Amino acid sequence: MFDGHGGRAAVDFVSERLSKNVVSAVLAAAGTTETRGEASSEEDAVSAAIRTAYLATDSELLRQHQV
Repeated sequence: MFDGHGGRAAVDFVSERLSKNVVSAVLAAAGTTETRGEASSEEDAVSAAIRTAYLATDSELLRQHQV
């Protein structure tokens, strides 16, 4: 969840980048994780990918505003 503490530009940036980063992270996790048919393993991989995507988006936003 993002609420615009960084202003409208931050909201627009996160709106554009977060979903792309989530998809990329989930696809990357799927490519590196063997699927064993276990729901909990798949859920853990997706949760980790989403966490990674949020952190990546945050880092990208911070880098953009430091320039």
